[in-house]
Amino acid sequence: MPKAAVLDPDIMLGLPPQITAETGVDALTHAIESYLSLYANTETQSMSLNAIKAVFEYLPKAYLDGSDSEAREKMAVAALKLGLRLLAPTLVMYMPSLTS
Repeated sequence: MPKAAVLDPDIMLGLPPQITAETGVDALTHAIESYLSLYANTETQSMSLNAIKAVFEYLPKAYLDGSDSEAREKMAVAALKLGLRLLAPTLVMYMPSLTS
């Protein structure tokens, strides 16, 4: 498990639109997965809904304007929060089989 994460939207400024879209849709997928999990509760579902809203609000902005620092920051924070939720082993047990 990581001990720290660095969220620096300036690093992401100017990423190609395709990479922005792919990583944004990945975050959206994880948010939906987390919301629908059999192990979800009111708190995790609220986190998931907030992330889904952030993706729908800020992904188009980041995609259309790669230099939009606020959109990059909001997407990074949403992805971080989802990553924290996905640390729950009951939610990600299947993932190693998809990556091997």
